[in-house]
Amino acid sequence: MVQPVEVKNPEVMQMKQDSAKDAVNALSTGDTSAFKSAVNDMLMNKVADYLDVKKLDVAQNFLKPKVEDDQETEASVEVQDKEKKDAEV
Repeated sequence: MVQPVEVKNPEVMQMKQDSAKDAVNALSTGDTSAFKSAVNDMLMNKVADYLDVKKLDVAQNFLKPKVEDDQETEASVEVQDKEKKDAEV
């Protein structure tokens, strides 16, 4: 069962929108250093979000037995058998 994720800091969402606005404003005024800084902030936020999601995924699946899909195993065997037959010919 998937548990809902709580947003600890709702101001983070506002900060992301402000970074995008800052980037556009800096670009329109020609301030390259401010634009670069705003874009870097947005990318760092995106990476941080990805890492948070990955941490949750690892935490939820840690030490759970991995269940193999029977169809995937059968398909793998069929491919291997076909490769062996092709190699023999």
